[in-house]
Amino acid sequence: MRKLAILAITALMTLGLSGCLATTGGSSNEAKGTAIGTAGGAVLGGIIANNTGGNTALGMLIGGAVGGLIGNRIGAALDERERQELARLTERAARAKSNQTITTRVQPSPQKTAKTTASKSASPPPKPKPTELKVTPGEIYTKSDGQQCRNIKQVAVKDGKTYQDSATMCKSGSDWTAAAV
Repeated sequence: MRKLAILAITALMTLGLSGCLATTGGSSNEAKGTAIGTAGGAVLGGIIANNTGGNTALGMLIGGAVGGLIGNRIGAALDERERQELARLTERAARAKSNQTITTRVQPSPQKTAKTTASKSASPPPKPKPTELKVTPGEIYTKSDGQQCRNIKQVAVKDGKTYQDSATMCKSGSDWTAAAV
């Protein structure tokens, strides 16, 4: 019961901190990615620590730090739709054959067009290109506790720039879930 109370209190503190972070300056995608990563990592870290008999609060702190860093790196570049699609592809890659790249394109969100006083002969701005997302699962490995995991390489190409990251997925029952490393 004590561990559950610590887990709940730390989760609320982490979500509060993440909310503050999301409303501060900087790139909104970067702040959102950091906040979401921090909150998700903290909750996942706490659950893993709680289920393995470890220090729940420490697991949440470590998970929050790792999640925040990962969320910040790729979250700075991608919008919400692109992040959701990358998460969906990453889950799909966990079940795919090793080194089999899965690719998709996400069309840009419709842009709000501002009315201008420019002449009708001015050329319209170039149409944004779709964002290309690629995920490639690595080999499945077994941790010392017997749990099967795999690293998944993530690549996003947006506006001509390439962003890379990775995620670790571990098997939990019949499902693969994100793991705090």
